[in-house]
Parts: sequence; C-alpha cells; structure tokens
Amino acid sequence: RWETRTTRNVAIDASLMEGAVEFTVEYYSNTSEDVLMDLPIPTSNGSPVTTVSTNAGSIRNSGIELSANWKKSFGDLSIVISPNFYTVKNEVLDLGLLPNLTGAGARTEIGGAIGEHYGYVYEGILQNANEINTVAPGNPAYDENRHAFQSPTTSPGDIRFADLDDNGVINDKDRQYLGNGMPIYHYGLNIVANYKNFDLTMLLQGQDGAKWRLLTGFNSGANGNGLAYVAENAFSLDNTNSELPMINNTGIGGEVSDFYFHKLTFLRLKNLELGYTLPRGIAQRVKMSALRVYVSGDNLLMIINSLNKYGAGDPEFVNPDGNNGNMYPNVRTLSVGLNITF
Repeated sequence: RWETRTTRNVAIDASLMEGAVEFTVEYYSNTSEDVLMDLPIPTSNGSPVTTVSTNAGSIRNSGIELSANWKKSFGDLSIVISPNFYTVKNEVLDLGLLPNLTGAGARTEIGGAIGEHYGYVYEGILQNANEINTVAPGNPAYDENRHAFQSPTTSPGDIRFADLDDNGVINDKDRQYLGNGMPIYHYGLNIVANYKNFDLTMLLQGQDGAKWRLLTGFNSGANGNGLAYVAENAFSLDNTNSELPMINNTGIGGEVSDFYFHKLTFLRLKNLELGYTLPRGIAQRVKMSALRVYVSGDNLLMIINSLNKYGAGDPEFVNPDGNNGNMYPNVRTLSVGLNITF
C-alpha cells in the first residue's frame, strides 16, 4: 500500500513599524508511516528470496523556519532585506522487526537519522613500529605499552584508530556515529535595492551541519587519481609528522573512520544582478513602453568553503548520502540582457 504522511505546523506572522518589518516563525513536523523496507526472510522457509518489501518503516522530519523582511526608503533609495533560516531534523521512528540497518560506512537506528555515518575514530598516524602491536592481547608478543592491535599488517603511516572500549583490540565495538550527510540548517539573504532608474538584487545562500565522505580523492591508491593535497602531504619517510596516512596500492587508511568525513559548510554569492531602466519618455520616443538593460551573474563567489583546503570541489554539489560521487561544481555564469516592452 501507499505510505501515509501527516503534516503538522504552527506559525506566527507579525508586522511591525507600519509594515516596515515583517517576519514569520514556523515549526513543522512531517511524519511518514508505512514506508517500504526490505525485511529479511528466515532461511528456514526454503525460499531463494532473502528479503521481502513491506510497509514497516516510519520517519519524521521536523524543524523551524524563520523568515523576515525589512523595508526602508532614503529619498530616491529604497532597500528590501530578506533573511531566512530553517532547520531540519530527521528521525527514524520505526524499522519494523529490524534493530538497525547497516551499510558501507552507515547505520540507521530508531531515534537517529537515516544513514548516519558510522565507523572508527581517527586518533592520528602511527609513526613507527615501536607503537604498533601486530598481535592481539593474549599472545605473548602483545605489548600493553603499544597501541591497541588493529591488524597483523599494520605499519608506520597507517591511521591510528581510537580504542574506545580500551580492550586492546580495534573491532566493531570501537565504531560510533560520525555525523550525517544531510545539512542541519540552511540560511540565506536576499537584498533588493533601487536608486532612481538603477536596480540591484543580491542573493546569498549557505548551509552547515552535514558531513561528506571524501573517499575517492583520499583513497584512490598509488596509481589512482587522487587530490593533489593528499599526494603532497601524505605520510612518508620524509614527512612523518603528517595528519594524512601513507599512500599505498589500496589507498590510505581503508577502514571507514571520521578521517574521511569533512564538513559540508558553505556560504556563496548565488546571484548578483545590476540593471538600468531607460526613462519612460526616452523609451517612448523609440516606440517602446519600457527598456531595461542588465548584467547578471550566478555562483560568482564562494565566501566560505569547508572543502577548499583539499581542493575537493563544491560542498553544495554532492550526493545526499554523504559519499563523494560527482564533484563537478556549480557553473559560474555571466550574462547581459535587455528587457523590452512595446
């Protein structure tokens, strides 16, 4: 059957100073029930099918939306400033009979968000063999003064994972939630100004709270296409104080950890347009009701870019699940045009 959705919202609209200031505050809560999920089938039934799709899940998205307008005139100059801000909280309410859903570097549990990043905690880089245990506790060669056992092939230049349960072994119990690929809040600012026959519009947009798994650029291997930042700063015999692990044939630090997850924070000048409208009397002389010439630009400036350090692309243009995927940035465009009314 179709999933059902229940929407609830409470809002306050206000106008102050004879309409010069207007604002809206809204709380919303959208709950989806009977969401389709693939639930496992017991092997005892003899069926070759291992899962069945059924209406079992429930999800809620909630948050606050704020918007405002401020209008003011100073002689021939008029200005309208419109900020906005909204938050999104994603929460899983029901997973049917499943305790959780676990994928590659992600886990979904009741009470958390869909597909939260899940993995080890980066604690630095193993500098030399004297820090490394290549055997587990219980083996006579295990040294309690060294870092916890990670694997028999651990070597200098590998990532040092935190031993959260302090049992001397890095295993599944040392994994934890590492953030989410969905932004927690978005914000923007729209400005419109008019002075005599000139007009100016400007739009700023931004977001914060999301994390992105920057995997390909950091883990492409010795023969792959990685980020220049990684190639120039990775651990090596000549660069042992690096925050990045050594590059090898399979990449660097292949286990999922917060080393890979980077904030998707940005603030950009999304649009800027400057126009001039020809005085009506002049326009009418050339048989036109109005003529406006303008120059406009989109994606002109990235004011804040959390991925700029790595040269890793555009925080706005990534896959919503937090994996790197296509890193092609938003296109910067410049245009000149005429608006003619006859």
